[in-house]
Amino acid sequence: SGFRPSDDACVYPYNIAQNAMAVVELRNLAKTLNLFGMNNEAQESMTLSNEIDNAIKQYGIVTHPITQQRVYAYEVDGYGNQLFMDDAGLPSLLSLPVLGYVSYHDPIYKSTRDYILNPSTNPFYFGTIKNGGIGSPHTGFNRIWPMAIISRALTTNEDNEILECIEMLKQSAIKSGLIHESIYLTDFNNFTRAWFAW
Repeated sequence: SGFRPSDDACVYPYNIAQNAMAVVELRNLAKTLNLFGMNNEAQESMTLSNEIDNAIKQYGIVTHPITQQRVYAYEVDGYGNQLFMDDAGLPSLLSLPVLGYVSYHDPIYKSTRDYILNPSTNPFYFGTIKNGGIGSPHTGFNRIWPMAIISRALTTNEDNEILECIEMLKQSAIKSGLIHESIYLTDFNNFTRAWFAW
């Protein structure tokens, strides 16, 4: 796709998280097709899923230039160019276990999670590692997205990290009683799109 889940244009045409979601859903589709006796269509779905998955493994898992760890790039072009970041919208690299693509215990995912939750290695992580969150080019600098805070809580087994995420979500909703698209890093009462809430 030429666009990210946040509706911003991609830098490189192959968004790894979107393709990982396609892998999972094509496999789910194959199971459903098999239930209805549509075995040829199910096989086509599995073949496409496997092709995408192999491409992710070949082009999307790379060595991060700063951490020197094997990680998932955010976007690639298939010619050796990669973009290292994450966007708060789903699907995202942070949400890969939520999507069902990998376990949060997977070593490549853990290295990926470490770089995307760090302001020195993800240009759209705002704040400190402990007090901050993932934002998006869509809403500008220093705006973190509660959607990414939720993904962060769902992809850890560290009780303190989960509690910190829940507290951030509670604080972000105090004024309106709703969770919004994005909140300003130092003032949770400053949010975007009052109508974009749940």
